[in-house]
Amino acid sequence: MGILLSSGLSLDKILEMSWDQIHFTAMCIQKHKVSMIEMVMTPIAEGLGGKSSKKSKKMTKKMQDQVNNMTPEQKVERDLHRQHRLHQQLHLAGIRVHDKPR
Repeated sequence: MGILLSSGLSLDKILEMSWDQIHFTAMCIQKHKVSMIEMVMTPIAEGLGGKSSKKSKKMTKKMQDQVNNMTPEQKVERDLHRQHRLHQQLHLAGIRVHDKPR
């Protein structure tokens, strides 16, 4: 609740939201704040002699290798699954998304 209030939302606006909407909104705000802190602190730490984190690059490379080794059918299935999860999260947040026919 504090994250939502600190982001500028009023108490009335928050109370109108469902629990799923509150959870989704709070998670989005928290992820954004963490990325902003990392963006500021990484150059400062490197300037003071700290080493940059290689962990995220290793994970990115590992995931990229997994995607490159997938068959085209697996890639399509993965993309559909990711799209379905996104639609579910948006639906839980109260945002209705309809696919337009191509």
